[in-house]
Amino acid sequence: MRGLGANINILLKLLEDGDPTVRDTAYESFGTMISLVGEKAVQGFLAKLDKIKEKKLREFIPATPPPQAVVVAAPPPMTTPIQLDLEDLDDAAPAPKKGAPK
Repeated sequence: MRGLGANINILLKLLEDGDPTVRDTAYESFGTMISLVGEKAVQGFLAKLDKIKEKKLREFIPATPPPQAVVVAAPPPMTTPIQLDLEDLDDAAPAPKKGAPK
């Protein structure tokens, strides 16, 4: 997934922040990300955490993943081709003026 590593590296830095609100928000964001992409996708990054941080992070991984975005399907293609009567188109074209240069 594109950009996943960059985002996780930012979250890993924020887990070290001095402000507890920032740290908790980073844990929550990281936990949500894991629930979306799966633990296998972030396994290499989890190895960088000590046991205490990993345990705290697991507290923030939701038991059920957040709801996915609803994808609306495109309307089905037309099954009946449009038929044009070319004679009607010829009748609709303005007639050339008499005496006008061709």
